[in-house]
Amino acid sequence: MGHVPGGLAMATVAGATLFKAICGSSPATAATFASIAVPEMDRFGYDKRLSTGIVATVGTLGFLIPPSATLIILGVITEQSIGKLFMAGLVPGLILAAFFVLIVYGWCKINPSIGRGAISFRGKREWPPCPSLPGRYSYFLL
Repeated sequence: MGHVPGGLAMATVAGATLFKAICGSSPATAATFASIAVPEMDRFGYDKRLSTGIVATVGTLGFLIPPSATLIILGVITEQSIGKLFMAGLVPGLILAAFFVLIVYGWCKINPSIGRGAISFRGKREWPPCPSLPGRYSYFLL
């Protein structure tokens, strides 16, 4: 996605969405991606408003995507099934993340200076040599 305008910001949205689904904490997701993604987007010349805005908005997905402490508290208070609440929040959270990606793509197509595409690495990739037959299959086990 490096050659797509805004590709790094779109990858940040996807990565933060997956990270949120694993860790379950919105502040932890925002803090992690603020320390990882924002400096990289700055290094590639992204507008500061885009890089910080993406990290801040993806942090708001936390209340929808399970495991969500907000949905657990809501389920306990309203005596609803927490599993059903998780299922009800999953699809809207993923749709919202997809909309974030589309919005970033649209903004960067309209104004390419806010999210430049990085260098495209095209060409043949060569695997390092493996001395033995088991070594060749170890690539697939990792």
